[in-house]
Formats: sequence, structure tokens, C-alpha cells
Amino acid sequence: MKNTEKEKVAIKVATSDTDGEITQKQLANQLGVSQQVVSLWIKAITDKRDNKRDQLIYHLSLLGWTQQEVGDLVSVDRTLISKIMDVNFTKFSKIHTELSAKGYKVDEISKKLDCDDIPLLWSLSLKDQLDDAVKMVKFGCEPQLFNIWNFQSLDERLGSGFLV
Repeated sequence: MKNTEKEKVAIKVATSDTDGEITQKQLANQLGVSQQVVSLWIKAITDKRDNKRDQLIYHLSLLGWTQQEVGDLVSVDRTLISKIMDVNFTKFSKIHTELSAKGYKVDEISKKLDCDDIPLLWSLSLKDQLDDAVKMVKFGCEPQLFNIWNFQSLDERLGSGFLV
């Protein structure tokens, strides 16, 4: 088998192995090449998989999960979870902040960071805002203020039972 064919096989195996159960060493032994060669071939795939895993780790930690609970879920040692949170998340958050400061919207930041976790990006966007009214405006929602004692103005679109 030629190296180009071996590379295609390595990429196909790495793409289908979503849980990362097959190690690069095992794949290298099966294909008869070095682990470094396999690593070069599948680097983009493993980077993307690690990026998705890291995003899940960030999301769960923001929800209050302990590092042990997160580690158990994603099958990663607690010390690696700690490293991911200290190094990778700080870098991810810094890039997000820089893009946000340049005027990028959350959906644009999502594409640039290859992050499908929109709630995670919104939580990063809103984390430094202390005022709920400012958060609502940034999120694109205007608080609807109304006088509960004034029932004269009803919104026709919602029927007769809803206040404006």
C-alpha cells in the first residue's frame, strides 16, 4: 500500500473514531509507519475533536460541575481538566474577548473559533456585565416594562389577555 493510501486510511479511521479509542501508535503499527507520520496525517482531526471536548469542559464548568464530575463524563483525568481550564480556556476566552472588542457578533465568533456552543459564547460575552438591563440589551432583548395597574393597552397580536 502506498503512503497516500495509508494516509487516506488513517484519516478515515481517525474521522470514524469519534471517542478517540484507537491510539496513534496502534494506527501506526497497523499501517506500518511511524507514530509521528500518523500524527501529522490526522492532526486536524484530533485538534477538532479536542476543541469540541474542551468546549464541553468549559460549558460544564460554567454550569458548576466539579473537575472530577467533568473528568468522569469526558473520560479525562482531573489534572488534565485542570490544565485545560487554566491554559486552553484562558486562551479561548482571550480570543473571544478580542474578537468581541473588534465588533464581531456571537455568530461570527462562533465560526472563527469553530464553536457550535452558542450558550458558551454568550456566557463569555455577558460574564463581565453586572447590570441585568445591560445584559438584556447586549443579548438583543429589551426588557418590557409595564404598569400592572394599567390594563387599557393590550397588544393585539397576542390577543386580549396579554399586556404590552
